[in-house]
Amino acid sequence: MTFAIVGGGARERDLAVVEGITNITFTGVVAYDRVLSCIQSFDAALVLHTRDSLTDRMNPLKIYNYFAARRQIVSTEIDNIDPGIRPFMRFATNPADFAAAISAAIAGGPGHSGDYEAVLGSITWESRIARILATLDATPGLLP
Repeated sequence: MTFAIVGGGARERDLAVVEGITNITFTGVVAYDRVLSCIQSFDAALVLHTRDSLTDRMNPLKIYNYFAARRQIVSTEIDNIDPGIRPFMRFATNPADFAAAISAAIAGGPGHSGDYEAVLGSITWESRIARILATLDATPGLLP
């Protein structure tokens, strides 16, 4: 199994911990026009965050990218994940659980149900803007 750490922002002390491990690759920053093809090369997409005050308030946008690319997602437990996406993710809290969740994700492959497609349709920018505009239209006196 090979792990690709994609993007910038890694802390030097974190890089030092895994330096020299042959099945971990660091890509560095990936150009925006190459991000989708990079994600599509993953067998499973990992979202690994330490639980703290920042992650308790965040909504990791990468989950939407992974979901839209139809990747299996394995994550630490994070608040603020879209409730529609949550059922399609696997969560783990320790190394053994992560290993099992990653293996299950890879074995599960990219197969997705009609429910998946419905959620995917509901999180597009077009769908979100349509809901915002409908809310604005339905609120008398809000717009001139």
